[in-house]
Amino acid sequence: MHKTTKSIGKCQCHNQPWEAEFETEKFSEGACRYAFEGIIISPPSHRNQKCVVKCARPDSPSGEEDWLVDIKASEKASEMADYFNKEKNLSRTIKFVVPLLARVSKVANNDTRYVNLNDYVVIEEFIDGYEKFNTNGGDEIGYQESTRAFSHFTYWKSGGQLIVCDLQGQRQGDKYILTDPVILSRKEGQFGITDMGPIGMANFFGGHTCSNICRDIPMPKFDGKTLVRKIKIWKKESNTQQLGKKDKEINKKFSTREDLPTVAE
Repeated sequence: MHKTTKSIGKCQCHNQPWEAEFETEKFSEGACRYAFEGIIISPPSHRNQKCVVKCARPDSPSGEEDWLVDIKASEKASEMADYFNKEKNLSRTIKFVVPLLARVSKVANNDTRYVNLNDYVVIEEFIDGYEKFNTNGGDEIGYQESTRAFSHFTYWKSGGQLIVCDLQGQRQGDKYILTDPVILSRKEGQFGITDMGPIGMANFFGGHTCSNICRDIPMPKFDGKTLVRKIKIWKKESNTQQLGKKDKEINKKFSTREDLPTVAE
């Protein structure tokens, strides 16, 4: 097993150092991350709790700042979920897992296929029975009224500045426990490489169907003149999408506007 340590810093854990042991074989992977099952070994209050440790794929950004952007997205998603839960007062609430930043302090058996000494990783709460509810490209999977309404709500609540999407996790009793959200924003890349900017926001609404919960929330206005094509799948195994270079100029044009470009099939 590998061992990772993390000083919590600004998190709500009273500045305690955290350690987790995790397996050498990944059990899952996404567009940017590999995931490993792990066990918390400190602090004592969380000892032996199951967790997930995630490292960056070789073709994905993996520096400290890159991880901090991901954590910022989870924190913003959590903030939006608090607003949603309070304002909608539904029987099933939404909660986001906010990961803890850590570094690898020991590599088991010098097995460096996925991690090296001092690599940055994150430690998260373990979610058992994982499912996806929507993607960052506007695909809605199944018909979960709360999750599709939540993404629409975040656009309205933020004043058209962002959308929290790529919702994935578990329905657990009276709540959804979600992890690894994507945030699409007016400033492309503000929330990482999967933040596709205004084009991504337009693309999301191109695939959105309102549920009973969000029918009263206004939809965005669309330009009608600046057409963009529906974005193709970037990595099929995760259904997470990313822009190409040709879309950068359109995103700049719409970064300070109230409307969005129109999506064409």
